[in-house]
Amino acid sequence: MLTRPEQRTVLSIINEIDTDGHSPLLVIADDFKKYLIKSTHDDKPSYYIINEFLCSYLLQIWEIPTPEVASIKLDPILLTGGTYSDYHKPHFYNNLTFGSKWLEGGLEMEEYIRAQNKVALRKFKNPFDIIRIGLFDIWVENTDRKPTNNNIIFSVDGNHLIINAIDHAFTFDSVKYPDLDGNFINNTYNENILETSLAKDIISLKKKEPDKGDWTNDLKENFYLCTEKCKQNFDTIVQYIPVELGFDSDLSQFVRNFLFDRERNNKVFSEFLSRVL
Repeated sequence: MLTRPEQRTVLSIINEIDTDGHSPLLVIADDFKKYLIKSTHDDKPSYYIINEFLCSYLLQIWEIPTPEVASIKLDPILLTGGTYSDYHKPHFYNNLTFGSKWLEGGLEMEEYIRAQNKVALRKFKNPFDIIRIGLFDIWVENTDRKPTNNNIIFSVDGNHLIINAIDHAFTFDSVKYPDLDGNFINNTYNENILETSLAKDIISLKKKEPDKGDWTNDLKENFYLCTEKCKQNFDTIVQYIPVELGFDSDLSQFVRNFLFDRERNNKVFSEFLSRVL
């Protein structure tokens, strides 16, 4: 069940995480939990931050693990005296922004983590989600998750690893919503998690399963079921995104038309099949 993101206030900043993207701040909020937060850059609409909220909700509906999120308020005075990059100028935090709950003990996906046989596959609690994330990324035009920057974190559950999708600022082709074009698939082969060794291992094992028929049929059914559920819940998602970010009715309609166009979604799945068959 979708819920409105909790609103939290930052108590202290731990440090800035240096990345090729937005270099988020690791903070402690008033629930005494850690969050990674990104600034709005004082943009309105703040497309990158809206993207984060949108994809968090869409992933929840797809039932793909992703960290819990919150609407975060950081008092700009907390930045005083610190040495932070230009991503974190004090006036960038005049409004609420996006926070992703820190996954304690999380492991970044690395090339050496493989699943070349069924024994290795069993160490993952949700191995097939790596394939579904590849499909999701084609659907939302994620330009940032790829073998060189996979944006996947493994959390630990007993003896198993859980695949978590993170960091969705650069989705929707990294363009303003009025500029979205459903006529083309811009998520290229080398910009998709399907090109990682782990994904290729799992696809290979899936193809070898006996008496499973066409293993993509279940994926196709699930894809259209998930997109339909997202469509049914889209108005709720829009209501849950903080109004301060500037996601108005006109912009939400552009996203709606893009995500739920049946002809485009047929192209999305055909494109996906071309990469896994």
